[in-house]
Amino acid sequence: MRAVLALTLLTVSTLCTAADRVMIMPAMEPYFSEIGNASYQRLMREILRRSGNRINIEYLPLAKSIQSFDQNKNACYPAARKLAQGFLGHDVIDAGIAINNLKIVIATPKSEPLASSVESLRNRRVATLLGNALGVYGIPVSRITIHYVATYEQSLELLEKGRVNAIVGSAAALMPYRDRLNFDIDKAVFSVDQSIVCHPSAESRAFLESIRPAIQSMQADGSLKSILGEYYMLD
Repeated sequence: MRAVLALTLLTVSTLCTAADRVMIMPAMEPYFSEIGNASYQRLMREILRRSGNRINIEYLPLAKSIQSFDQNKNACYPAARKLAQGFLGHDVIDAGIAINNLKIVIATPKSEPLASSVESLRNRRVATLLGNALGVYGIPVSRITIHYVATYEQSLELLEKGRVNAIVGSAAALMPYRDRLNFDIDKAVFSVDQSIVCHPSAESRAFLESIRPAIQSMQADGSLKSILGEYYMLD
């Protein structure tokens, strides 16, 4: 999984006026693959097709994608509203309906016992991604040593070298490493619906309303679950 920079322009028949909107997404699985078949790439294509939107989707390394969303006032981003408010510091962010569930887990090496409580991190060393506001998850940041990294691969390297005791991160993003990590998605330390969040504006509200029926239809016919596959955690 490489942090790469790519720009994809999706052109579909335009039924609403969101053609100039930019969707910022991380350049990492399950959001991006070079051949265009990552789960969220297919999800966003189908949402835009069903809603009739034409939109620019920009894939950036994770830390850069968060920074770009923060700086681009017309951008949207797939995230949990509470987390977006927490790590960006905005009082109000417009959010659409849920497209998935974001579960934050504690991952330890396969050889170590499962850690599923925040208390288990007391006086420990933890790796987490740049932009993750652990305080928003309810993690007592004053009691742990945090190593911020740009990718999950870097956090895994720190873990395997013994420089950290655990990784705190998204269960979906950690899925590719299940053979090397010990975590339980049913024992998440933080869980919240993931949606498409945008900076507040009349245009944002119109865009989010335009994609609502598309997402609802995908929930109803099972295609949302089918596209996301193992990453689907909404139920």
